[in-house]
Amino acid sequence: VLFTNKFDHIAVEDLHVSDRVRDALAAHGLRTIGQVMDLYALGERKMVDAIPHFGAAAMDETRESLRKLGLLGAQWPKERLMRTTVGRIIFNRALPEELWFINELLDRKGVDMIVGRCY
Repeated sequence: VLFTNKFDHIAVEDLHVSDRVRDALAAHGLRTIGQVMDLYALGERKMVDAIPHFGAAAMDETRESLRKLGLLGAQWPKERLMRTTVGRIIFNRALPEELWFINELLDRKGVDMIVGRCY
């Protein structure tokens, strides 16, 4: 299954960051917020190292903007292509989009946790 999300269609220009940070993201080839999250999911240190002229201050700005969008704390997958089951695909279609894609074995406690996160 290929993980996709609404943030794959929202341009980096919609991030509330300075022009300097936006230009650095664009120069690195990041066009959508989904692409920014793909890099962010690998770790902040890797993101700072990967983008030229992108230091701690730029990372702070980016992190704050992602937080305002509700993306921090999300379990954004590190890999877009993932192995899963048909049952998990059906289960995830019923969940709010903010919960991304839950690709793990759920016992009763896990289901209770998911229901709690929905409300």
